[in-house]
This record gives sequence, structure tokens and C-alpha cells, in this order.
Amino acid sequence: MRLVIARMKKVDDRRKWYRGLFQMLRFRYPAGVVGSDRCWKTVVFLERHADVWEAVYRVFGWRVVERQVVGSSEFEEMYGSRLPWLLNLVESTYEEYRVAARALADSRYCVTRFHELLRASTVYVFFFRGSVRGVLEVFLERGVVPIDYSDSYVIVARRP
Repeated sequence: MRLVIARMKKVDDRRKWYRGLFQMLRFRYPAGVVGSDRCWKTVVFLERHADVWEAVYRVFGWRVVERQVVGSSEFEEMYGSRLPWLLNLVESTYEEYRVAARALADSRYCVTRFHELLRASTVYVFFFRGSVRGVLEVFLERGVVPIDYSDSYVIVARRP
């Protein structure tokens, strides 16, 4: 799981009327504020949702000044005790992170069995209409590992 830690600076003075919008978006695209003050804010979100959160914050007067992409283990070392709910929400919402990261990891080597699967597999992209959840459940039942997905596509790896 790749996470983006973005440090943002307030460049435009807008009101706090958008707070309810953030709450709705946080359950669809998990994110959390690690630290903030009057003019600065440090926000953490998944790398796949970086464009969404950067665009939303830009609309409401914030600009990304620094950006750092880290793995989940590095994030837990830095902020794990302060934001465990973000990792729990990501793992409960996106099932492939539970399957790929925990079940396929080999602790003796830096390369996980998930990486080996990707090297030895054919990667497919499926475009679809409808519910993402239903498509992912079908893939997981058949033993196909979803690598990434959005509202309109799923990328999977399968051994030939």
C-alpha cells in the first residue's frame, strides 16, 4: 500500500462551509490530517487517490508544497500510533490490501510473493460498468489478484 504525505499551504481564504463535503469524501477516498495549524496542513491519503485530494484541496484554497510517497510500513513507523483508523479503514474498504499485503508476504526476503506473482503473470485490464465491489468479489473468489482499480476499470494479474 502506497501512501502520499502532502504538506499544504493556505493560499486563499475560504470559509469552513466545505467541512461536510470532506466527511463524505473521506469514507469513499480515505484520508486523514496528521498535523495542522492556521496556514499549514499535513494530509495523508492513498497514492491512487492523490489526484482527487489535491484537486479538492486546490478548490478550497490549499496548495501542495511538499509531497512524499511512502509504504505502509514506513507510514506506521512515522504516524502509526496517531492514525490507526486510516489504515484500518483502507484495509476494510479495499480487500486486495488485506489479501496481497498480509497473505502473500514472505518475511525472509524483501521481495514478496506478490511481486513474484506479478513478474510471472500476465496483467489484464478490465473495463466495466456497474459496481466495483461485485467485480472484485468475483475475481477474489476465482483466485485472481486485483492490483488496482477505479470506478471504471480493474487491473488484475493471473498466471498463464
